[in-house]
Amino acid sequence: MRAVNRNFILMAVPAALVLAAGAALLTGGDALLGAAGEMTSDLPSGELGDAEGYGVLIQLLGAGLTGFAGIAVAIVALIVAFYGGVLLLLSAAARLAYGDAPWRLLLYRVLTAVHMALLALPIPELWRTLSAPLPQLCALVLLLPAIPVAITTYSQRIRG
Repeated sequence: MRAVNRNFILMAVPAALVLAAGAALLTGGDALLGAAGEMTSDLPSGELGDAEGYGVLIQLLGAGLTGFAGIAVAIVALIVAFYGGVLLLLSAAARLAYGDAPWRLLLYRVLTAVHMALLALPIPELWRTLSAPLPQLCALVLLLPAIPVAITTYSQRIRG
């Protein structure tokens, strides 16, 4: 396998995983919005007593907070999916830019550097959450493939 193809796979897989995580989060946000809608569908009608009225208010408060959480999760999901899509496009653009001409190799190296810089962007925030192992695992999944890609891209191995 050529080094440039290996680099493409090593950079596209984490990008696709980020895109898939964004899509999964988006379905979670949609589920929260659906749950908020269901909370308001069975509200009692007619004359209500004090206890029932307070119960309805608490139910509406819960539905509103659930809807707010659903919107927040959907916004985060869109940001994550956009980030994964940009990373995927950059890896594809770098692969397409590679060629025999010296300027194409330079363009490939620049696009790969931009891709790795964007890939490393969320790592300090993910690593700062020391109590949770899942964000640190995500940071490692993003960071580890970039090491062999950087070694290959900025050495003479990329020509072979």
